[in-house]
Parts: sequence; C-alpha cells; structure tokens
Amino acid sequence: MSKLLTPILIFILSLNLNFGIMLIAQTKQSSNSPLCSLDAPINFASSNRHLIKLNQYQSICRSKISSELMIFLPTPTSLDSALEISVDLFDNAKTFAKHGITPLVVMEPSDIEGNLISFRQLANGKYNHWISKMFANLIKLGTTASELGTIVLLPEANTPIWNFAGTKDSDFSVIFNNIAGSIKNQYPTAKLSLMLNSSSYTPNDTEWDNPLNKSYLDYTRGIKQGYLNSVGLQGFPYISKRTKKLFKINEPKNYLPVDKIAEVANFFNLKRIWINTGSFVEKYNSPNEKQTISTAELLWQTQRTAELAGNLQQKGYNVSVNYFLADKLNLGEQTNWSLLNSKYHPVFVNIVKQLNSRKIRLSIFDT
Repeated sequence: MSKLLTPILIFILSLNLNFGIMLIAQTKQSSNSPLCSLDAPINFASSNRHLIKLNQYQSICRSKISSELMIFLPTPTSLDSALEISVDLFDNAKTFAKHGITPLVVMEPSDIEGNLISFRQLANGKYNHWISKMFANLIKLGTTASELGTIVLLPEANTPIWNFAGTKDSDFSVIFNNIAGSIKNQYPTAKLSLMLNSSSYTPNDTEWDNPLNKSYLDYTRGIKQGYLNSVGLQGFPYISKRTKKLFKINEPKNYLPVDKIAEVANFFNLKRIWINTGSFVEKYNSPNEKQTISTAELLWQTQRTAELAGNLQQKGYNVSVNYFLADKLNLGEQTNWSLLNSKYHPVFVNIVKQLNSRKIRLSIFDT
C-alpha cells in the first residue's frame, strides 16, 4: 500500500467511526425527552400483537414514530378460508383505526395453511370467487375502504419463493387484474399496490444465484389503468452463504434500484412510491457460523437508505419507507432484522429521525 493511500484510508475510517459515535451520543439524553420527533406517542391500550410491537418501537423513541403498520394475510381458496381471513383482517383494521393506524396489507399467494398457490391457477381465475367472497364479508362486517389502507397484491412475485412455474412475466398483469377486479367489485375505491423485488429470478433459481436484469414493465405493463394507487420496491442487504465465495451487498443503491420502480410509476402516471427494506443485525450464512453487523455499519446503511429515498422524493414522488424488523434468526430465513435490543436503539432512532427530516413517512413490520 502506498504511503499516500494510508493516511487517506485512516481519515475515511475515522469519519465512519465518528459518524457512528455522534449518532449514538444523540440518544443519550434525558430519559424523558423525545428522541425522534415532537409528536406525543400514541396511547396503545390494546392486546393486538401488531400494536404491541409498534408500541415497543415507539418506546425507544419516546415519541410517535408511525401511523402505518404492515401486516400479511393469505389468499382464500375456499368459503371457509375466505370468511376466516376476512374476520382476522376486520379485527386488525378496526383495532388499527381506533388508534389512528392505517394497515399496509400484503396479500401473499399462499393459502391459509401456508401452501403455495399456483400462479397458473391464479391466472386462470380459479380463486377469484373466494377473493370476492372475502371482501364481500368485510363489507358485511362493516369494514370501510379507508380502514383497509393499502392492499398489496402478489408481493415479490419476481422471486423464486412462490410457485410461478409455467407462467410468463406478462402473466403477472393477468393475475393482478384478476385479483384486483375481485376486490374492486366489492370496494371500488380500494387502494391497491404491488411490490417487486430488486432483482428478478427464474422459478428454478432457488439459491438466488442468477439475478436477471429485467425491466419491471415486463411484469406490469398489462395492469389495467386505474387499478394501481401506488407501486412498491423491495430490497435488502445480502451476504452469501459460506458454501460459496463470501461477499456482501450492503450499499442501499445496489439493492434498491429506485429508477426501475420510478419507471413503473411513470408508466401509470403515479406519484406514490413506497420502499420495503431492512438492515439485518445478524444472520447465519452456514449452520455453525453467524455473521453480525456492527452498529456503525447499520447506522451508515440506514443513513444511506434515507438519502436514497430523499433523492427520489426530490424528483416529485410521494415516498414512504417500510422497515422490516422481524427476528427470524431461528426460522427459515435465519436472519434477525429486529432492532429491539438496546444495542441497536441508536439505529432505530436514526431511521426515524433521518426519514422525518426528509418528510418521508415510516411504516414498520414486526410480529
């Protein structure tokens, strides 16, 4: 290494260290002072598991952090499941509304028992009737369109986690129109959205080794005008398994291709874009080896995410960011996204403050 580069690298490293120390120090204030905003925390007198989690994060900030929560629900495949799912969504929607919270409802292409639903069957409209029945029952129960918030259809449908074997990219639009039409027949003013993953994959690429550089319009251009109210982009940092050459993707601009989702927004004359992301704190990349991310790196990563979202907003879009905060270290994903450990409280405070300073709305998911 040259003598010239050495002091430059030391200077850069010291900047990153000082940045982390500065942000951590900002959280060491009076135990009663708000850390994230001047808005008073919402008083949650509820046993709802989603609101309990929101309250835990709100407690970190000692102030209000969000008026939106992401929740998930399956797709109905029978009358019984349509009724059961609708009752669960009704309970959440009414409880949320009571506390001034709007749901971001992600409707996954799996049934109530977690079995993957064939995209070919969805394209053929096999489950349209039961989807319509589900939303008809929501009306019967007394749920309004505004209480349902935004409903996201076919999340990350360009990834191999779902059963889309035997379909074309353009079938995404066919399926979206089927489901959206079933919902709009019951709720004409329902707000519908989509969420595409940062990279696309073939159905057989279960190791996610060969990302495809495709335009999102390959999937979406056939969606009927007027069905979409917003578009969503999903992207997360990545670390490879130990069975391969170890590498990381930790720069948000490399896993959040905002220009690609903006292209979809422009195609449909939409200004509303939302981002689903997170910064994992630990992850197993082999059965016996766990990677842990430093607080300083997490602070840097969340700062860069806010800057990316802010740049998009400056271009005239209405941007919000959902942070995925679930601890799934001992589940299939073997990844912990949670920031509830006190060690990571400065990271969460930084997320909220950086987004607030750019007037970007925050929503969260943790359950």
